[in-house]
Amino acid sequence: MSSLHVIRHNPALRARLAAVVQGGEPEALLAVMQQLSHSERRTASYLLATDVLLAGPPAADFPRWYTVLMASSAKAWLGTLLKAAVTLYQDGRLSLADEAWRQASAMANDIDRSKWLDAFLPILRNDADAASLMQWFAPHDRMKCSRLLIAKGTPLAYHQLFLLWRTHDGERADLHQVYVLLMRQGSPRAYNMACILRQYFGLDNAPGCLSLRLEPYHLGRLEQGFAAFAQILG
Repeated sequence: MSSLHVIRHNPALRARLAAVVQGGEPEALLAVMQQLSHSERRTASYLLATDVLLAGPPAADFPRWYTVLMASSAKAWLGTLLKAAVTLYQDGRLSLADEAWRQASAMANDIDRSKWLDAFLPILRNDADAASLMQWFAPHDRMKCSRLLIAKGTPLAYHQLFLLWRTHDGERADLHQVYVLLMRQGSPRAYNMACILRQYFGLDNAPGCLSLRLEPYHLGRLEQGFAAFAQILG
């Protein structure tokens, strides 16, 4: 049996974790985790991510728990907390717009941020949530952020890519690289996004893009919000 095997059923441990979580203090959970064996910690992480953290604390308090637990050890907690956060968001119980994420954002390094984008970009419900995700967890490295947005390739991801470069003056060489990355994706939507960047930002030296021709009034509509952007993107 692999030493990494996770025992997923442990009623006594689940009850112990649930009692601590219902108590409302993440520091108490940290103390309990310190008392467990390595095998029990793996089981506890599974139970927390898939069950205990979903039943409590209240979802509105989840950002505080996230911040406290991540401060103790980001490496140990990120996977567990992110899995729980995804489920809570999909259930409609977790708000990305909550100002309580600000402290978690201040602590997050680009590895944490990349994992947030990787987990949440495919499941975002609307442009407001996309904007909140980017506000709190966009990687500081703009090219790294661009690669993540391009890899997901959803309309919401491409809109955030457009906003990322529209609101931050950058090196033309980097923007040209973004264009090339889109062209290499090979999908009709990626080609259209490449054309939008080429024409909006005047990348005259970029290879020709024939999939989408924009009239001057289209360029102005790109700035009118996600709905107009998505209609032009196709």
